[in-house]
Amino acid sequence: MKKPNITVIGSLNMDMTVETNVLPKPGETIFGEKFIYAPGGKGNNQAVSISRLGADVNFIGCVGDDANGNMLKENLIKENISTEHITTISNIETGTALITLKKEENNIIVIKGANNHLSPEIIEQKEDVIRESDYLLIQLEIPLQTVEVIIKIANKVNTPVILNPAPATTLSSEIIDKVALITPNEHEIDKLFLKKSGEEKNAYDIMLSFPEKIIMTKGKEGVFYVNKQKKLINIPAYPIKSVDTTGAGDSFNAGLTVKLSEGENLQRSLEYAVIVGAFSTKKVGAQSSLPYKNDVERVII
Repeated sequence: MKKPNITVIGSLNMDMTVETNVLPKPGETIFGEKFIYAPGGKGNNQAVSISRLGADVNFIGCVGDDANGNMLKENLIKENISTEHITTISNIETGTALITLKKEENNIIVIKGANNHLSPEIIEQKEDVIRESDYLLIQLEIPLQTVEVIIKIANKVNTPVILNPAPATTLSSEIIDKVALITPNEHEIDKLFLKKSGEEKNAYDIMLSFPEKIIMTKGKEGVFYVNKQKKLINIPAYPIKSVDTTGAGDSFNAGLTVKLSEGENLQRSLEYAVIVGAFSTKKVGAQSSLPYKNDVERVII
């Protein structure tokens, strides 16, 4: 089997995670249990997960000219990911995420930093990289104008795009039409579609309008999509003891992209992605918990 060649375009953040037993009230100071300083960002997490699942990965993104930016690039190299197409932005800080973790729940604040400087002009210089990719995986932690240009170029060179729409925002019909798959969670699908018209629609109605395009993740209930026969399909969550859900969506998207790049059909690719996503919740942290190909294949019968 040919090794997949996947390009990830997206965010590079340094994650600062605090573990706590209780969340502070406004104006209250509490003691945390643990502090973790580690590479993150949705694009970064997805790229690392894809590499660990056995694919070749190119990364297109931006970092600042600071220590965090250097650390993030060094980490990607360690994970066998090409950093040739990462642009360093002068006098700008690298993206940062502040994460508060209480048991299985997390709250996240993202400071875009250099991620907000990934411009259409940078993307236009990467057409050859996009053309040579089996799949393109993107998110919404970069400017929406840049996302539109990425999709336009990918369509021009016939590279399928998977859009993980997080953080969620209303998408144009042009974006929806031109991507191969959109992978919102149950909360993101509301922001993406429910308020686009005057009428209220539930998630099923929305997926019914886009068969085999919208893949909705719903935590412990698993994954939902509508097939071409207009039937709602549910792929159950993989049973596992969860410690930290940070990065679970990123690893799910990575698993889905890898299997589709290998030529697998949508149903089987989603079944694989559900297992990958579940395995990423076994440890605290986004990247420290991302599974390797062998970990996942041990449980696939």
